[in-house]
Amino acid sequence: MPKKLNSNKKILICLASIFVLATALLLANLISMITFPVSQSSQEVHVNSFELHFLAVNKSQNELSAKALASDYQPIGAGGFIWKEGDYYYVASSAYQNKNDATLVQTNLKNSEIESEIFSVKFKDFSVSGNFENDEKKVLQKALTIAYISYQNLYDIAISLDTGVYNETSARLAVNAVNSSISMAFDDYQTLFSENDNKIFKKIESSLKNIQRISTALCSGVKLSDKQTYSSLIKYRYLEILNEYMHLIND
Repeated sequence: MPKKLNSNKKILICLASIFVLATALLLANLISMITFPVSQSSQEVHVNSFELHFLAVNKSQNELSAKALASDYQPIGAGGFIWKEGDYYYVASSAYQNKNDATLVQTNLKNSEIESEIFSVKFKDFSVSGNFENDEKKVLQKALTIAYISYQNLYDIAISLDTGVYNETSARLAVNAVNSSISMAFDDYQTLFSENDNKIFKKIESSLKNIQRISTALCSGVKLSDKQTYSSLIKYRYLEILNEYMHLIND
């Protein structure tokens, strides 16, 4: 095949891959808005509660001990994020919407002689009241749901990478698309609400800023441990984003 035709074929394949990734992320966003509904009126934007099922590969009542263990599991694809629940610090591998998915992975780990534990986390509903114009409601809705939407998208990317649907290059392109969505949500929020000195609006702005920081760190690809896989890094960052959302609704 002539070099020029071969080069053009590679370009077309690359463009097609990018189109597929962008379409997948768009569909994930639309699905997330159905599974994670937000009721709106001129007086309130309300985000419904949801529950996720975490798979932990270890736990400790001492945070430093848990952190010391995390890097041992990151080379095999576990996120290794330290999640505090009750009196324990869990070395969380990943989080699942469907408990059966968590159970399946737990069984696979057990077959590899790795013990794990499933614990469920309830994220309570959250409301912001005020007199909002339509554009303000849309932007505020996006700001309040971006953590969950980003988790869903990053979860899908990690699964696609683990199962060979994506290679690392495709996964990085998809991660960059998620980062763009987060940055857009943050920029839109700042445009409409940065001058609002109400405590809750400042709290949301701070949370969005932290989520953008986490997403940017993921895009940089910098590992948290020497042998950490890229799949592990994606899981770590989406668990970190969920933790940031938990702080927003509970603090």
